[in-house]
Amino acid sequence: MRNFIAKKLYIYGPSILSGALLIFCFPTFNLFFLAWIALAPFLISIVDKKPSEAFRSGFYLGIPYFFGTLYWIYHSINHYGNIPLIPSLALVFLLSLYLSLYTGLFAVLFSWKIGTTRLPALLIAPVVWVTLEFLRSYALTGFPWSSLGYSQHMFLPVIQFADITGIYGVSFLIVAVNGAIADFFIIKKRLRAMPLFPLSQTVIGIALLSVSILAVFFYGFWRLNETPSGKHVRVSVIQGNIEQDRKWDLAYQREVFDTYKNLTQAAAVLSPSLVVWPESAAPFYFNSDRAFTQELISFQQALNTSLLFGSVLIKEPADGSGKNLLTNSALLLAPDGKPSLIYDKIHLVPFGEYVPLRRVLFFLDKLVAGIGDYIPGEHQI
Repeated sequence: MRNFIAKKLYIYGPSILSGALLIFCFPTFNLFFLAWIALAPFLISIVDKKPSEAFRSGFYLGIPYFFGTLYWIYHSINHYGNIPLIPSLALVFLLSLYLSLYTGLFAVLFSWKIGTTRLPALLIAPVVWVTLEFLRSYALTGFPWSSLGYSQHMFLPVIQFADITGIYGVSFLIVAVNGAIADFFIIKKRLRAMPLFPLSQTVIGIALLSVSILAVFFYGFWRLNETPSGKHVRVSVIQGNIEQDRKWDLAYQREVFDTYKNLTQAAAVLSPSLVVWPESAAPFYFNSDRAFTQELISFQQALNTSLLFGSVLIKEPADGSGKNLLTNSALLLAPDGKPSLIYDKIHLVPFGEYVPLRRVLFFLDKLVAGIGDYIPGEHQI
């Protein structure tokens, strides 16, 4: 029995270790620097594994990684969906198992390519990882949370180039560094497997990666120290700090609305060009609830400034079925009180705004009945 456990730990221990290290890269630990080395043990361990072992290695990396960074979702299910604690945690664990399929597939593809090509791990790993991370963000309505690049939210010089590449560029750089570390440890093994393995490709790859890192830091510091240009606009950002379970409670509807009105009135003395309220700040259905809608418009006209706020809108179905549909929307009211822009949120939040995999996991309908389902918007701005 001890030998069996020791053997399994030898095979899958590095994957579990890497998955555990990734947890500490994200809030609340925020040890973002660990991301640059966390994947290395995992990558080194799957170089010569069979596809089945490689998949299990990636799967065992994903379970602690995703559950450890997404465990807090249980509170939404438990508190707002009125689902008991254990089933709530079980649902999050089930979600983690689904997400771990992507890291399992990554391990299979990486192990296969590292054994059949002469490319360095510092190139193979980030290409495969980011491709799957991108697919995960859109497949089955998408789940982009816990993408590796988000771990660097406190590392300001590094994340500045995300304005060019998006979050996937940050993920690519992190995995490339981990791949370079893995290259250092697996190079002898690859030379034994391929006597004609071109060491120059790895050397050139490390050189290019080093230059890329320097360029990222240079760009980052330049962006952080850049002198702002253009027209200055005064913006008042209003945060009512309303508890989620009070926001849509009719007993608190007037209190919530008055809170935002009073805070906005206090900020109006600064003559802002734009006032911004949070997502779903208006505790009523804009346009459908005529009394509150007219009160907001009159308030807006008295301010004589633009107001950007969030509200739930009721949309009639195109098929004429008569069942009203809900969208989580952002509206921009011009100083005259008329909506100048309306945006219906396209990428919805799992468990808070829709149930992931509803068509596959049909039994979740009853389990999460207390959580609202919105339809995604169709048009970008």
